[in-house]
Amino acid sequence: MSDGPDAFGNPPSQPAAAAAPGWYPDPMGGSAPRWWDGQRWHGVGDPSGATAAGGQTDGFAIAALVLSVLGGIVLSVIFALVALSRIRKGRRQRGRGMAIAALWISGAWALLIAGIVVLGVTGALDDPNADHYQGVKRQVAVVIDDFEQAADDNDAAAVCALMTPGLQAKLATLSGTCTSAIGDEEGVQAHLDARSITLTAPGRASAVVREDDHTLTMTFVRGPSGWKVDEITKRP
Repeated sequence: MSDGPDAFGNPPSQPAAAAAPGWYPDPMGGSAPRWWDGQRWHGVGDPSGATAAGGQTDGFAIAALVLSVLGGIVLSVIFALVALSRIRKGRRQRGRGMAIAALWISGAWALLIAGIVVLGVTGALDDPNADHYQGVKRQVAVVIDDFEQAADDNDAAAVCALMTPGLQAKLATLSGTCTSAIGDEEGVQAHLDARSITLTAPGRASAVVREDDHTLTMTFVRGPSGWKVDEITKRP
């Protein structure tokens, strides 16, 4: 054998002829043992837990990567950090790349979830009722969508503007004015889902609307300025 390392960086020394595969003192003088497979040397490692392939992949790194792919963000990050700590301390030789990949994937999941939450809070993910209807029914659905948006914005004046004068007058008897009555209702119409819209007569319509945890019946009248909400009742 040559005096210097071979093309793979293996030291030239070797155990006695026909020595069995195993861990031997580093022939280059290092403090950690090296694996001899019977023909050549492999990297340094821990004979108590490593294999002949140059060191065992850290189990925490493997678990971190699997959990990150499955969306287990918290456990994935914890396992990845544990794996990196163990690898840095020399307890295992492989797995650093897997642990880092797990951190990146978990970070991507976190950003995705945060984006979905933001879209949900801002209402960007809401499915407009108008998208499910055509013709005159779509005009009524647009009023329901506008009613929901005005209520979500706590714009009492806009809510009242979508009502007939008769409904405004009815609400005014409760609190002096329509806007005052609407303003007294906290969180009114958080989400309106029009389950069905029926044209009951020329210029009149009725809709079954799901509002969060209960169902409403909304009736509409078409006037000179378009469709208006004429009555809202809670269904049993």
